[in-house]
Amino acid sequence: MKEKYDANVTIEGDWWIIDIPQVNYRTQATSLSEVDSMARSLIAGAKNIDERSFDLNVHFDLVWLDELVKLLDQVQALETKARAELDNAARSRRAVATTLRRDHNLSVADTATLLHVTPSRVYQLLTEARTKGPAPTGTGPSSSVAGAGFEPTTSGL
Repeated sequence: MKEKYDANVTIEGDWWIIDIPQVNYRTQATSLSEVDSMARSLIAGAKNIDERSFDLNVHFDLVWLDELVKLLDQVQALETKARAELDNAARSRRAVATTLRRDHNLSVADTATLLHVTPSRVYQLLTEARTKGPAPTGTGPSSSVAGAGFEPTTSGL
């Protein structure tokens, strides 16, 4: 079984300080990517052993890091929710485009005008609707475009 060493890491100014209590020495690194190699080099030199002959447990003593990790978790949750909302909006837009063309016999040009997109985008939406399937129940358009949350404008037509 390999011997285990602890590397306790803190930050002082621009330097990452690495304390190794088992050898009672300290070293430093300019970036986090150097912590492992610097700690291993220090231990190997102090004990006169190979750098790969032991396990290294790196511990970060950074109070602010815990707060940032919590914040990052919140950000990731918001991004996940936003992606889901965008997916729902995209499904609804595909359903509206399909409804306008299929159920109301609107031309591609008229559908594009109502959706505020180009005719090319209407063709993309229709293709995506065929390949990705319909919107889930309750999220697609009703028989009325306005009922689906789209308010067509007539200004400039």
